[in-house]
Amino acid sequence: MTADPDVRVLVVDDQETVLADFARLLEPPPAPADAVLDEIELALGGVQAAPAASRRRYHLRYVRQGDDAVREVAAAAAAGSPFGVAFVDVLMPPGIDGVETVARMWRDQPDLEVVLCTAFSGYSWETLLERLTAHDQLVILRKPFDPIEVRQLAACLSEKWRRGRKLAQRVISLEARVAAAARMQVELERAQKFDALGRLAAGITHEISTPIQSIQSNLEYIAEGIGKLTGAVHALRARVDELGGWAPADEALDLLDVELPQSLADASDGVRRVTGIVRSVRDYSHPSRQHEPVDINRQIRAVVELARSEYKRDADLVLELGELPMVPGHADELGSVILNLLVNAAQAIHGARDDTGPRGRITITSRATAEHVIVEIADTGPGIAAADRDLVFELFYTTKPIGEGTGQGLAIARTTVVDGHRGTLTFESEPGRGTTFRICLPLAR
Repeated sequence: MTADPDVRVLVVDDQETVLADFARLLEPPPAPADAVLDEIELALGGVQAAPAASRRRYHLRYVRQGDDAVREVAAAAAAGSPFGVAFVDVLMPPGIDGVETVARMWRDQPDLEVVLCTAFSGYSWETLLERLTAHDQLVILRKPFDPIEVRQLAACLSEKWRRGRKLAQRVISLEARVAAAARMQVELERAQKFDALGRLAAGITHEISTPIQSIQSNLEYIAEGIGKLTGAVHALRARVDELGGWAPADEALDLLDVELPQSLADASDGVRRVTGIVRSVRDYSHPSRQHEPVDINRQIRAVVELARSEYKRDADLVLELGELPMVPGHADELGSVILNLLVNAAQAIHGARDDTGPRGRITITSRATAEHVIVEIADTGPGIAAADRDLVFELFYTTKPIGEGTGQGLAIARTTVVDGHRGTLTFESEPGRGTTFRICLPLAR
């Protein structure tokens, strides 16, 4: 089998004659020279050389100093065309020796296969193992070397390097597939949750709307009756006063004039709150199957109602919503992103606050530019530690205690905004002063 022609071989030696020997051994010679090389190999105690057509082929590069070799390896790795095998002489005055050269080359390309060529034991085997840690990528070749050894080392190590690269790429591919499968599982569970929540919302709307409407109608009827009764009592008191008889006490009139109307107003406000919560659940859980115009402010208000229990104990919520145009997208997905960020803000404040400390604040703002709608969720929590900032959007990464966080929320939020809506999700954080997450959504598809 012919080696992959893309495998590159680096030869490092300060002797021009040695470089020429490697060129004769590893570069395929013209056809007429085959017989001459065969005779040379036989004279050196080797075996009959293989025909030129069957020899392995490499991209060869020759340098005479260790510093030059280090630069070559770094440049090749940066360009995406790394070397597979390097033959390195141990002594190359006046520059760095071969051992230091190999150590530096491995810093830029850890998977490089190395043949260390030496004419004497200037380094003990123990010293080499101590200074060069990648033992499974290191072979010692004693000078003078056998031509067959050089060819076999080049062939075997280049094939080992090629297979290692192939295996590494396969591992990367498998890891990507595992991550994709994990994302698909998360999305599936999320879709199932929304379907279940949608059915629940439909049932809640059906089961609660009718009695709520009945309660609201009766409260309005009672308020109207109390108004008429109050008017009649006042008229009666005026008439009794004219006749000099008994009149209702002031406490009774206060009950009719103030306390009962206030209680009815509070009850009516509670009914409206329940109605608003039911409507928010319905709006939030209703799945949209395609991009459609989304009212971002409406999604924010719905999320605020849904998450009230998360923040009401520890934080005050401030809404600063500007006039916004409609945004193309999935209403339920964008609502989920805003909900996730709001809950995270509430949990951050809760985790850093004791019951006697001052309340925190969560501020949600929305505004429009010529090309985007921007939503910011800012909290006065403890902020994000510098060590965690690069990992915030990593799937399954969480700083919460076991059982309190899955590390999926922000990863899914970013995927939803970036991949699903071609927007951006970024954050700014200052330890001890809080965090601001910023959603930027394009107005054009």
